[in-house]
Amino acid sequence: MSAYSAFNLALASLLVPASALLIRSRRQLRACVVATTLSVLVGYPWNSFAIASRVWASLDPGPRLYAVPLNDVAFLALCTLFTSAVLTWDPADSRPKRS
Repeated sequence: MSAYSAFNLALASLLVPASALLIRSRRQLRACVVATTLSVLVGYPWNSFAIASRVWASLDPGPRLYAVPLNDVAFLALCTLFTSAVLTWDPADSRPKRS
């Protein structure tokens, strides 16, 4: 396991539960999943272009899918999931309701 994979696992162990605590409804979950999917679909070709253009390269990227490290895709998905959970979170939903 590469250091980048270990970093992604540690990050996932923090961000996925935190995101789950912030997501309160199916509608919010759907919005987070759509945002994450779109982000990965936009980011994957950009990563591919950057690697093909030799703009950047990583030393130990781990497994790859068409020259793009899967660790980059996982990192992008994790960060987008957490960010969308924070941005769609409504603090009013977490207050106790009055009878």
